Amino acid sequence: MPRQKKEKMVKSAPVQKAKRGRLSEVSKQSSFVKTEEKGYSMPQTVQNKQNDSGVTSPWKTLDRIVDAGLSNFATGLLLLAAFLLGYLVAEVRGGGITSQKTAPQAVQQQAKGNDPDSVPLDKSQWKQVTGNAKNQVGKDNAKVTMVEYSDFQCPFCERHYTQTYKALYEKYVKEGKMRIIFRDLPLEFHSFAKTAALAARCGGEQGKYAEMHDKLFDTQSEWAAVGPDNKLVKTEAEVVEMYKGYAAGVGVNASKFNSCMDEKKFAKDIDEDLKMASELGASATPTFFVEGDRIVGAQPLSVFEAKIEEKLK
Repeated sequence: MPRQKKEKMVKSAPVQKAKRGRLSEVSKQSSFVKTEEKGYSMPQTVQNKQNDSGVTSPWKTLDRIVDAGLSNFATGLLLLAAFLLGYLVAEVRGGGITSQKTAPQAVQQQAKGNDPDSVPLDKSQWKQVTGNAKNQVGKDNAKVTMVEYSDFQCPFCERHYTQTYKALYEKYVKEGKMRIIFRDLPLEFHSFAKTAALAARCGGEQGKYAEMHDKLFDTQSEWAAVGPDNKLVKTEAEVVEMYKGYAAGVGVNASKFNSCMDEKKFAKDIDEDLKMASELGASATPTFFVEGDRIVGAQPLSVFEAKIEEKLK
């Protein structure tokens, strides 16, 4: 009676993951990914490989031996020996068997970590990101400096502003212990983010950056409102007029502010911030650097307090 081969049915489905948070939204307009804790960021491409060494797994070979149902004992022994030899070669080539000489290197690499979110800035990078700081709150001689890369239309940035920034300002900035430098990272799929960054800088030209910064986040739900179809309710022209009204409310010269907006006076500065962020590996909003140490996402207040207190010692 002929032997019937058993077919194994395997169900598969594409799975997407986002580091440090459950995947909650993928923008249809771009390849950016939104995660609950981390904020908005560009997802990393994951390439499927057979294994690290490029050798087909020997376990698959063993599966083939078993599935074949070989009756020839001698042939089976030879194939089993080939399997064991192949397994040994694959492990050596793939790094599974490590000599005492290379083991410390592996431990050192693991300690350093491959996660860009955990990599602090070096001295030259820190000098670059803190240099020529045009928009900041706090004293220049404060012991701790924090640099914030933000997007005024980003909901995670608004969350940080509401839940963390205000508390940090009261506890550390007003007490002269810390200054915060603001830099722009408007993500391309946020239609009004660059315009909002421009409005904040135009306010800053008249010494009102902090006031415009706060006003833009306080009113984010108004100018960045979306309808039932998840599309923006306002046009850019309408949003610009709203920004001009906010500026008048914080006490800037309306004529000068309006000219700044219409001419897009600081568009080049915003693009320079974007370029610098890319060079530093800051792709998610918000991203922070506390004395060079990186914090990514709208993390709890306690995370910032712990890092700031560490740097104050």
